[in-house]
Amino acid sequence: MIRSEVPPRPARAAPARAGSWRAACESWPGSLALALSFTLAYAAKRPSQLLVPQLFAEDGTVFVTDALTRGWRDLFNTRVGYLELFPRIGSHLVVSVDMRYWPLVANALALAATGALFLYAMRRSLPLSERVGQAALICLVPFGPPIYLNMTYFVVVPLLFYPLMVRDIERTRRVAGAHYVFLAVVVATGPWGLFTAPVAIALWLARAQVKGAVAFAAAHALAFGVSLVAWWSSAPIPARVIAPPSLGTAGGLASDVARDLFALRGESGGSLSAVSAVGAMCVIVCVFRAARHRPPLLLASLVAGVAVLAGGVWRTLAISTASVLPQPWGAGERYFVLLLSTIGMILVAVLSDAVRERPIPIAATTAAVLALALIASNGVVNYSRPGLPDFDWPREVERSRTEGRKELRIPPGGGWTIKLP
Repeated sequence: MIRSEVPPRPARAAPARAGSWRAACESWPGSLALALSFTLAYAAKRPSQLLVPQLFAEDGTVFVTDALTRGWRDLFNTRVGYLELFPRIGSHLVVSVDMRYWPLVANALALAATGALFLYAMRRSLPLSERVGQAALICLVPFGPPIYLNMTYFVVVPLLFYPLMVRDIERTRRVAGAHYVFLAVVVATGPWGLFTAPVAIALWLARAQVKGAVAFAAAHALAFGVSLVAWWSSAPIPARVIAPPSLGTAGGLASDVARDLFALRGESGGSLSAVSAVGAMCVIVCVFRAARHRPPLLLASLVAGVAVLAGGVWRTLAISTASVLPQPWGAGERYFVLLLSTIGMILVAVLSDAVRERPIPIAATTAAVLALALIASNGVVNYSRPGLPDFDWPREVERSRTEGRKELRIPPGGGWTIKLP
């Protein structure tokens, strides 16, 4: 008896899987959508900068004033070690519109530049979970309110993304052209090239493991030289000579960092809370795990973050009027940015390695999960940043036009003004 073969059933249509969603996110439209989402989330930290826009501090007293009085000659003018190309170029765009809209244009430019950095992050070769995780932390960590949406403090925003670039090199073991572009942005916005020497040294030591490491280490050395020249040509002599910070000072700063990340408090000093202590221990476990990565470039970025903080402490204490140390949630928050963003990237990287391919001890995995959960909880609770004092910019403009006033008040107050020519 001849058996008839039963024709095979047609294969069912495969259900939509996570792979298709990931592929959509990897595309340019998907990257743009993610970057836009994170940019809006970042702007929502302090929406008053768009809803009730005002110029902030040096936005008016330096950049807009120089654009009005000096023209494009101010482009490469250094100030206290900062090149500040972005706010100087932006200020010329600002003064090209009606004076009533100066704050809105200035803050919109800062937001657009931040959006470009989020797009840069979404286009890296890292796993999507690492890019999205670090972008979420950038939006969640409650830095001081001046960080958000103004031209002056945009100088530190690239430092939020610097660890992500370092992680991209660490994981892919190659340097791409986009990394050079990003390094140029970092150098053009502040004296941060002075503090990236640990990354340059790590790249040199990893030259046999990372393609293009020698050239990128040389680029970091060039960035150091450019920043040194900018600092030397513009930095004032410290008002007084001080001793190096003591161990007690270092311990106080460590406590402030833990409090900012895990249990934000409005006051400085005091003992760590239980939550902060647990979070700090989790970070230490993950840092030791990250140090085992080869090459350990994120560890070098962490050292660079400590160097920035040390430089900020020195600069603060060198001013005779300084009475308190910098704080991550205000009055010096720019010095904590690279340290906190690198800690976040280390936590995300440890968890990503545990999930994907590397055998990670359960203790390190648990520590990463717990620390990220504490940061996320703290970030949600302290999501909104205080708005700036409202000096009623439209009214200031009207007074200038009707009464001939040449000085317009701007935040943060205390004599900060724009002097019109």
